Amino acid sequence: EALMVYDPRAETITGHDLLPVSPTRYARYSAICSYEGLIYAAPVVARILLIFDPTTQQLSGVDITKISASHFNFGGICGAAGKIFAPPGAGSQMLVYDIKDGQVSGVDVSSIAEGPKVLFNGACACAGKVYGAPWGSDR
Repeated sequence: EALMVYDPRAETITGHDLLPVSPTRYARYSAICSYEGLIYAAPVVARILLIFDPTTQQLSGVDITKISASHFNFGGICGAAGKIFAPPGAGSQMLVYDIKDGQVSGVDVSSIAEGPKVLFNGACACAGKVYGAPWGSDR
């Protein structure tokens, strides 16, 4: 029930309790990334984009239900161009979180992938573009 933090220099491991931010107890998050000094975790069953500030040790979250409310919300996460992106797991909308204004929006991916399976399960940014690793799709 905690965000794991491992310090390889000190060889210590600590955890930060997720329950105050994300009360879901099963399959909460599928992927994690760092961007602009913060840590972001992509929700699977959870309905909250998890944000951790390692400087202040504070956890916070942003509601993503207007973009996705499926069982496998997002499969991967990365940052680029001042935003956080999470390709859809079983939904049709890629999550876009603007780190400056805190707004959540979505980008429809159904023109390239659709179906009842998990669509994407990995993400990265390179040269200003976001890439989603395909998992399964009906096209």
